[in-house]
Amino acid sequence: MFDVLCGVLLFAAVCGIGLLIAFAVQHQMKRSGQKLLWPTEAYSQYIQDKYALNSCGYAQQLNRSWSSFGSFCISFTTMSILAGSAMYFGPVFSLGGAWAFSIGWPIVSLFAIIVAAAVSELASAIPTSGGVYHWALAAGGKKWGWGAAWLRGFGDAGLLILINWAGSSLIDSILSGSLEYERGSGSLLLIALLLFASQLFIAKAGKGWLSRIIKWGTWLQVLLIVVIVGGMAWIIGPHLQPAEYLFAFGPGGTGEGGFLQVLLTLLLLHRIFMGGDAAAHAVEEIHNPSVNAPWSIFLTAVYGFVFGYVLLAFIALTTTDAMAFYGKSDAFLLLISDVWGAWNPLMNMLITAGVIAALWGNGLGVLNSGSRLWFAYLRDSHSHIGRWLSAVSTTSQTPVRVILVLAGAAYAGLVVLLLVMPWTAGSSGMLWFLTGWSTLCMNLALAIPLGLLLLKPANVRFGERIWHLGRFSTAVRWIAFLWLISSALAAAIWLDRWVFAVLTAALLAVVIIRSAENWLPGSSSTLYGIKSREELLKIERQYKQQ
Repeated sequence: MFDVLCGVLLFAAVCGIGLLIAFAVQHQMKRSGQKLLWPTEAYSQYIQDKYALNSCGYAQQLNRSWSSFGSFCISFTTMSILAGSAMYFGPVFSLGGAWAFSIGWPIVSLFAIIVAAAVSELASAIPTSGGVYHWALAAGGKKWGWGAAWLRGFGDAGLLILINWAGSSLIDSILSGSLEYERGSGSLLLIALLLFASQLFIAKAGKGWLSRIIKWGTWLQVLLIVVIVGGMAWIIGPHLQPAEYLFAFGPGGTGEGGFLQVLLTLLLLHRIFMGGDAAAHAVEEIHNPSVNAPWSIFLTAVYGFVFGYVLLAFIALTTTDAMAFYGKSDAFLLLISDVWGAWNPLMNMLITAGVIAALWGNGLGVLNSGSRLWFAYLRDSHSHIGRWLSAVSTTSQTPVRVILVLAGAAYAGLVVLLLVMPWTAGSSGMLWFLTGWSTLCMNLALAIPLGLLLLKPANVRFGERIWHLGRFSTAVRWIAFLWLISSALAAAIWLDRWVFAVLTAALLAVVIIRSAENWLPGSSSTLYGIKSREELLKIERQYKQQ
């Protein structure tokens, strides 16, 4: 009973810290006199947003049509609690048992919320879609911006490969059972090609289809979580494990394990929160981005914690025979199928299809946000190829060439990985490597602008931050920075020994390529005043405005 009480208090503490941060921000916004315009004043808001972008020297080429809710959907769908749970429930449960979800999840969520708060401040300060690239550029100059951009780009590519590999593996498993063929790299790559191609098609189509699917993805996650939890409670409610089971350490509550198991458990859970800052890469497409984008990033982490806790903890309570699922990477769906399949096969099939759709939407969100990072980076280029790649379609108002290159590079990366890391059905080596890779790259990318803000505040050239933490700001940045650095190093050391070596080789290759600045993309040395007012208007006349 004492363990249960401690768990409840921990859950309440995380919720309380989230509320404290929200109240602090609201207080600062009231002090700043920020005026929120009514929907009837949408055009005035649009002019303000475009003026803020123009003041940085950039034209309004992308379609600025995402509302506050749409902005939240971008981050929530890209992070995807449901997709992350489907990928990591099995490995996490094998390492730490139910304890991972009752204690480990709130601990990781606390740091995720703090990181989200620190990142939200950055997103509020600069009205461009460059994310970590422009934050680091404003905080430390050209070299830091370049490094943050490439690290984040590598991380996005790894995350996209990981998600589509997981989705392809799941679909391949289902189809091989139905069509009776032998699973292998060939069938997996064919399915992955279809996933990448469909995501590419929607991402380049622009606001219409992309907006619908991103918003549907958010509602789909919420609906499926409610159906899974509510339905399983109704079916096997009397046979659930007691509440004390949630706080038993080790697989099956054996109490076995040690420091390494705890560390790996926390690292895997931390990966589920990646992608929650996607709204920062849609700043040039969001109404009132200095307010809506940071709130979207922060609330995605908060709601992700709550939905994730309910889903993961409840699924753990349904494990009447915990050791039967030990070591199985697909334990999440196996547990659901074990209940729903026996009661209603049709509902089981629909839930499985919903999980696949969540994985697909997760990949779409990563592709979309990653393309905006590279669009912003290449837009600053002095080379012809960089400007050519960053061109925005006048019909869809999306950076079509960047999207195509990013999707193609990610698929090529999956092919290479399957060649050097032979894959067999049910193996999880790819999951460990790509989790370590994306954690290392994305955490270091976020740590760069935060570290520069903390260590070299005099050099920072940020604009006004409407979303601001006040006196908590410095403490939140330090906690976020230390968490990002420590978790990145832990991922490089313990998740997969090849991660750091491959990243070093990749960065070295990029440095060599970047030395040829006369013909390859480079980045501008300044964030502001790149184009004159006349040049901006000439560019904007080619695109549909509000």
